[in-house]
Amino acid sequence: MRTLTLSGWGHAPDTLRLISPDAECLDYTSFRDTDEVFEQMAKRARSVDRIIAWSLGGQLAVRAIAAKIIRPRLLTLIATPYQFVETADLPLGMDRSQFAEFRERYIRDPQKTLKKAWNLVAWNDARARAVRQAMRSQDFNRVAEVDWLPWLDVLGAFSCEEIDFSGFPNTLLVHGKNDAVVHYLHSLRFADRIENATLLVWNQCGHAPHWYDGVKLQRWIMAHFEPKPTGDAHSR
Repeated sequence: MRTLTLSGWGHAPDTLRLISPDAECLDYTSFRDTDEVFEQMAKRARSVDRIIAWSLGGQLAVRAIAAKIIRPRLLTLIATPYQFVETADLPLGMDRSQFAEFRERYIRDPQKTLKKAWNLVAWNDARARAVRQAMRSQDFNRVAEVDWLPWLDVLGAFSCEEIDFSGFPNTLLVHGKNDAVVHYLHSLRFADRIENATLLVWNQCGHAPHWYDGVKLQRWIMAHFEPKPTGDAHSR
C-alpha cells in the first residue's frame, strides 16, 4: 500500500511516520502556496493508493481529491477541520475575532504562539503527558523556523462546504472527543457529506489520536473497512 501523509499546521512533516513508517511525507510548507502543493500531489497521483492526513494536512488532501488532482483508493482524515473559522452559513469553527487575534499574536511572536498551539494539542487529553512527550520528538526550533503565517491564512480562508464530495474514496475519519483545537463535530460534518465514510470518535482523546495511542490508531487504519473496532470508538 503506497501511502502519502500530510501533517498539521505548526508540526513537522514526518509527524505521522509513527503510524505509517513507510509512507512518503509531503512537506507542504516547502512550497509557496496551495497551487504548488497540488502540483506536487498531481506528480504522485499514479503512485499513491492511500492518503493519511492530520488537521490542515487533511483539509489539503480533501481539496486535492475534490479537484481530482489525486485519486487515492483510501483516505484517512485525523482531526481535520471542515472549516477552521466559522462562516455566516455554518457556525462551525473559531469565530473570526478569535482567529484574527491568534493571527496577530503569531505575527508579533511566532515562537511563543507556536508553543501555545502545541500545548493545545494535548489540552483535555487523558494522556496529555504521553502526548507532550511524543511532541518532543519533533525539533521545535526547526519547526519554528518555518513561516506558518501563509498556511494559517489557508486555514482561515477555506470551508469544505464548497466541496463536492461525490466520488470520494472510502474515508476513515478519526477524531478525539476532547479535541480543543478542532471540535469533533467537524468530523461529524464530514461523515454526513462523504458517502463512503466511517467515523471513529475516541473518548478522552485530544487533537492528536496518533500520539494518544499510535498503536491502536495504526491498527484501525490497517483494518480500515474490515469489521469495525470495538471499545470507546463510535462507528457511523
